[in-house]
Amino acid sequence: KSCINEHSVDKIMHYEGRKLRTLKISVIAIASVVFVEMFLGLLVGSLAILSDGAHALLDVTATLILLLAARASMKPPDEEHTYGHGKIEPLGGFISGLILLGTAIFLAFESVLRIVRNELYLVQEWKFAGFIAIAYTICIDLLRIVILHKAEKEGITIKADLYHAMADLGSTLLALFGFGFTVLGLSVSDALASFILSATLGYLSVKLAWTSGMELSDAVSRDTVEKIRREIASIKDVSNVR
Repeated sequence: KSCINEHSVDKIMHYEGRKLRTLKISVIAIASVVFVEMFLGLLVGSLAILSDGAHALLDVTATLILLLAARASMKPPDEEHTYGHGKIEPLGGFISGLILLGTAIFLAFESVLRIVRNELYLVQEWKFAGFIAIAYTICIDLLRIVILHKAEKEGITIKADLYHAMADLGSTLLALFGFGFTVLGLSVSDALASFILSATLGYLSVKLAWTSGMELSDAVSRDTVEKIRREIASIKDVSNVR
């Protein structure tokens, strides 16, 4: 019996270690995208690329939270954390959500200002840098999707990161259209793409902060409570549920 238990523990630790390695590769890959898009986006003056870089930053945050959650779930309670270390995840999510919301508002404001003032420009001599940034990002997005799809059975954290990678690919394609049409002469498309991406980033940031805040306050949804109440009340000989 002892041998079976030790074998089970080793198997679980191997499984958890493989999951952590996959998340680490994912977060390093998407972090490189933030650096490339922010640097080259500033160089070429494209708000669409900068907004996509901010969206990638949200993805970095989400993946880091998943990584922390996966690690925390392996760490047992101690004298200072008698209920475990689960609150690290929502605390990080709440702070990150607020920071990213500020970034989204700033980028949306800049997009509107460019449209209103008709300051729809790119640094033409560096426009090739914009395509390099987008091409690099698409390659990283596809790489992450392949790696995470292969490891999808490892658990819910991997699946969640896979969905983030797919969403990131969608935002990059939108940035490509916005930037590409601007290079072709439709100058307003870069600012419009940036505004759409900023609005999406703002929505996701609010959702992240709200969900994390509810988790921190130990809130439970009414639907869940009502479902549990009905399940208990349906058991024979149960007279009251409080």
